[in-house]
Amino acid sequence: MNFFCSAAEFDHYVTEMEIGVDNIIKADRKRAIREAWEIFNVETDAEQMERLKRKTA
Repeated sequence: MNFFCSAAEFDHYVTEMEIGVDNIIKADRKRAIREAWEIFNVETDAEQMERLKRKTA
């Protein structure tokens, strides 16, 4: 399953769903977004970039 959320939300979800933490790979959301941007280099405007920055802050 792939989804984006805060570390606290993820930890709560894993605990509540009784998922074995040994089978979980956590990713750094900020790094993932930066790397995706570097790979795909999508054209965007300043407003969209600010919204993305606020989302990942």
